Amino acid sequence: MKKYFSLMAIAATVMLGFASCSDDEGSTNPTVPGGSTMADKVAGIYDSQIAVSINGNDLQPSNYAVEITKSSDTEIKFTLRDFSTEYEGQTIPVGTIELDGVEIAEVNNAYSFAKIDTLSLPIFGEEPTDVPLNLTGTFTDTTIDANIDINFMGKTIVVDINGTKRGTSEGGDQPSEPELTMAQEIAGDYACNIAVELNGTQLPASENTVTIEAVNDSTVNFVLRDFSVSLGDTSITPTDENGEAKITLTNVALTKSNGAVVFTAQQTPNLVIAEGAPAISVPIVASGSFADNNMDAQINIELGDVMVIAVSIKGQK
Repeated sequence: MKKYFSLMAIAATVMLGFASCSDDEGSTNPTVPGGSTMADKVAGIYDSQIAVSINGNDLQPSNYAVEITKSSDTEIKFTLRDFSTEYEGQTIPVGTIELDGVEIAEVNNAYSFAKIDTLSLPIFGEEPTDVPLNLTGTFTDTTIDANIDINFMGKTIVVDINGTKRGTSEGGDQPSEPELTMAQEIAGDYACNIAVELNGTQLPASENTVTIEAVNDSTVNFVLRDFSVSLGDTSITPTDENGEAKITLTNVALTKSNGAVVFTAQQTPNLVIAEGAPAISVPIVASGSFADNNMDAQINIELGDVMVIAVSIKGQK
């Protein structure tokens, strides 16, 4: 919050700067010394420390790569991928903050920018919701200093970004690819073929979606959606306590092995197995690997002494 008012003043200067530029005759290609446009100058990857406060309470800082790409001579696209933070002992997945058409202007030997927009984000683990954002900040030749103000469900979230430029790709107007964390590398939706064994008996295969959600650099949530097991004329479709047909393994730790991202997990999520029945703790043992946008995983679901469901998952992002 400490930079909020100064950044808002800079944002106002940005707007005035563009108004005055539009009145200058012959000003059709705004540039900076050296023949490159302002957007060329600031494009790149910025290794950043990000501090977050919620309703004035400071949270634990984290490190992310902020990606700045050129949209036009005087506009950029701002991207903060798979962002999350810690709040009251829980990980809050904010999602990817991507704002295009962000206007920039040269002010006092720096490049200032501002953008007000609304993005669909899954904050606090909710379904994606339209969230108003206010982005303001400045660039120097090598740094970014920015704030993102987010208003969500009565909470004021301030994201304070301070970063140093890593570099740009050959040509200078597009950034190099950011180094992805393990979680960012595998996050996404996977179209999967699901093979099931019930107490050792092979059942018909099905197709489902598995979603991998980045929680932090080396931790993900594993979500198997719309899974069911056919038992003759009946079927078992596990649902969570909210009635959604999905099995979720939370905060699954990742490691690297032989170039692949691998995981193992033992958890007991609360699931509703039979319609109208109460939720029960179901022991689940899972393991798997990710490589080249492919997933190969196994899940064993133990329903007491009666039933063991072995699920083999092969999917592609």
